[in-house]
Amino acid sequence: MDVNIYLYGTVTMGALGAIFAAILVIVSRVFAVETDPRVEQVEEALPGANCGACGEAGCSSFAVGVVEGRVPLDGCPVGGAALVEKLAEIMGETSMLGNSERQVAHVLCNGTRENAVELSRYEGIPTCVGAQNVGGGHKACSYGCLGLGDCVRACPFDAAEMDEDGIPRFNPARCTGCGKCVEACPRDIVVLTGVSRRNHIRCSAQLPAKEIRKVCKVGCIGCRQCVKACPEEAIVMDGKLAKMQYDKCTHQNECAPVCPMNTIQFIPENEWVKE
Repeated sequence: MDVNIYLYGTVTMGALGAIFAAILVIVSRVFAVETDPRVEQVEEALPGANCGACGEAGCSSFAVGVVEGRVPLDGCPVGGAALVEKLAEIMGETSMLGNSERQVAHVLCNGTRENAVELSRYEGIPTCVGAQNVGGGHKACSYGCLGLGDCVRACPFDAAEMDEDGIPRFNPARCTGCGKCVEACPRDIVVLTGVSRRNHIRCSAQLPAKEIRKVCKVGCIGCRQCVKACPEEAIVMDGKLAKMQYDKCTHQNECAPVCPMNTIQFIPENEWVKE
């Protein structure tokens, strides 16, 4: 009698197991979510840094976003132009092919220790944000680089360093254009531009010429000489400050020689090629 009970129980459990397994198979097929094969292709093309610079949680999320159309093909600053080309091929976006350039960081200030006037010796928290929160900083120019390296520490690719003159310098060979340095700067003077851009106006100050001369030896005085000299109208006045329109600049370098304050930097072709 006991043997029959055990046998009956075993058969019953086996039958129930088979029924539940069949139900799970049916449910999984009914509610299965089809994955677009392009998601895997996009993720494989990504650099895998998972740095979050694109605004997504990671590379997997970025790949899904690209396929769904909510994330732009050039949304990954780490991959640069080469990645955009790959993603454009995967997604069939022919309009993006050959139409992107790797972005690198530049600081729009040349207020070195020699050039910029310091109001006091800052001995507080050794960060730009800390200095900014203490009376607006220790530099006489309220727009200039504070020189305490927040942008350098924010760089995850070791592409930035503080120069001996107190200004951050970016290595274009290492910079991926992730934008972490841009976010870290409390004065918004770090920008991303195409790696081929060779003219840069190293000033962000919206101050009258008289005030500029008091606080910095190389600040823009708004004289408009560069605006008049540029044959491509690539430089415009933004209030009292000259600003470069990088998409119009053709690197003819008509602007830097006429600047009386040496505010405009032109990277010679041989140096640019090396970079």
